[in-house]
Amino acid sequence: MKASRLTAGRRFLPALLLLAAAHAWGAAIVSTATGGGWNATGTWVGGVVPGSGDDVTIADGATVAINTTTSINSLTVGQGASGSFSTRPRFRRGP
Repeated sequence: MKASRLTAGRRFLPALLLLAAAHAWGAAIVSTATGGGWNATGTWVGGVVPGSGDDVTIADGATVAINTTTSINSLTVGQGASGSFSTRPRFRRGP
């Protein structure tokens, strides 16, 4: 019985390592055509808010409001057909 548990564990270990590696490398995340707030799940295809390591594309014609502090690997605005980028910087006073 003990040997079968070890064998089962050996089968699942590679799968767990692959899942962990895939998460560490990030994912390609694309906004919906309508966009929305950065931290809203409805803004993103698949309902996943981008995080550290993700490559983010804002779809043509979508407006995504960056309403939170975030870290990502890369940001592409537009998918090649059209697109524009505008920003309104916010300045903070020191403590």
